[in-house]
Amino acid sequence: MIGLDQRGHGWSEHSPDKNYSRESYVEDIHTLITSELKGQQVTLLGHSLGGINAYQFAAQYPQYVKAVIVEDIGAEIDVDMSFIGNLPERSDTLDDLKEALLRIGLRNVDYFAESVFEDERGWGFRSDLQGIPVSTQHTKGDWWEDWLASSCPILLIHGKQSFALDEAHARLMASRRPHTSLVVFEQCGHDIHSTDLEGYTQAVKEFLDTLT
Repeated sequence: MIGLDQRGHGWSEHSPDKNYSRESYVEDIHTLITSELKGQQVTLLGHSLGGINAYQFAAQYPQYVKAVIVEDIGAEIDVDMSFIGNLPERSDTLDDLKEALLRIGLRNVDYFAESVFEDERGWGFRSDLQGIPVSTQHTKGDWWEDWLASSCPILLIHGKQSFALDEAHARLMASRRPHTSLVVFEQCGHDIHSTDLEGYTQAVKEFLDTLT
């Protein structure tokens, strides 16, 4: 298994010109597969932004994709990420940073707190906070054509309490696209893999077992 940092997220470099376009994310996956993996077929797994990157890659480069696992993102996207603008660039302590997340109304603080680091200026987020609004703007839109374009098996995982995807839309995605399975986690929000790791792992494993 290989974990790809999305550009501007994790430990990846921040784009100096804020190039967080749809095309750039998809081409990052293409570069990884063609250079590091020598063009072999892969199963892609992506959460949220990673999910749309994965199914758009499958639409554009089907020859490289065996299957896709999409965690909680839709074919029509209009997620409000404006809260990012209220996050501090640095906080004196990790507790202060978590408190900032609580103040802007985020419920699963620990999920966001996983993406932090400490340097001489204090505690901050590894993600490009100035770039996320740019990325979000490019992500918003109607992507049904991409969702329906591929023919590989897809597992769509949805948290019923999610702010990013509602159940009716998730079920429509599954019904409109052949070779698509849907698993709904009743008690989870957007971050199923963090809230119910055991259930998430089981759903992924059962899906992978059907590919062999």
